[in-house]
Amino acid sequence: MGKNSSLKRVDKLVAECGGDQARLEKELKKLIRTERRSGDIVLLGAAYCELAAVLYRQGARDAALSCALKAEALLKDTDAHKKLVLCYNLLGISYFSEESFQVAIEHYSKAYSISKRWRLSGRDMIYTLNNIATCYYMMGDFKTGIKYLSESIKMLETRLPDDYSCKTAFNVNLADCYERIGEPEKAMAILDGLDGFLDKVKLPGLACDCRIRRACLSFTLGKPEEGNRQIDAAFDEIGTFGDVYAVYEDVARAVHVLLTNGERERASRAAELLNAYSERNPGTMDQLVVCRAMAEYHKSTGEHELAMEYYEKLDELYEKRMSELKEMQLNAHNRMKIAE
Repeated sequence: MGKNSSLKRVDKLVAECGGDQARLEKELKKLIRTERRSGDIVLLGAAYCELAAVLYRQGARDAALSCALKAEALLKDTDAHKKLVLCYNLLGISYFSEESFQVAIEHYSKAYSISKRWRLSGRDMIYTLNNIATCYYMMGDFKTGIKYLSESIKMLETRLPDDYSCKTAFNVNLADCYERIGEPEKAMAILDGLDGFLDKVKLPGLACDCRIRRACLSFTLGKPEEGNRQIDAAFDEIGTFGDVYAVYEDVARAVHVLLTNGERERASRAAELLNAYSERNPGTMDQLVVCRAMAEYHKSTGEHELAMEYYEKLDELYEKRMSELKEMQLNAHNRMKIAE
């Protein structure tokens, strides 16, 4: 079977399953079982690649990493370029989730090189650029993050001008980078430019997240009335969509800004939202975000005993997170050995 027919067979299977992820997982596993001895490495590599994407979306990250490693081993010497780009992005995402940012960049860079060499200038290149920017952001290199984000936004405007969710997400991140390097006015100008299409954003919580960012920037720029207007609108909107980690991460950030600006009543409301989120989401990262904000909140309100309880819990959570990262890295190492 030729390369194109092998890829078309996998793509057809993905299309037939539509958004039914459970069915797609079942059919991809069946395809791999039946074709394992066929010698068609493109077919098997493409199937493993798509299976990795399905498993990642379902939260099975170890299994997703294993499939992505197998897909890379099968496809790296072929010309199945689009699948390889997906594969390297999935590997990058897996290592990013372990906070191995430099390793993640190495895989994203491979996806970028393939996309650039073979002129894959659609979503593949756009998402890859954004992924690279996110890694640099997490490592504190905001200027390099700005470089890659600006390039991805420019390409997004040209290739996918109606993708308002991506446009908003990328610009929110770009504004954050400018704020981090001490240019709040430029950051606010970027967020103000999103007004025309925020109502068209489909990603849950993204418009709300944008409002919280604008509120915090308004306080920084000495515009408390606008800050209060934006934060009230955001808090009223929370609860109309499911729990989104990034939104509550910014609610935690807002606690500090509100306390600094003497908005204790609004800070109290933010604390209530965080406490409710904490009860619904026991994950380590979720608890870390809430505990940091609550420790500061109770310290500011003079409730020092409560503040100390949160600081002690923070220490425990940091140790737990380090243990989780070590376990994930060990699993990644074992998965790589199995794939080899």
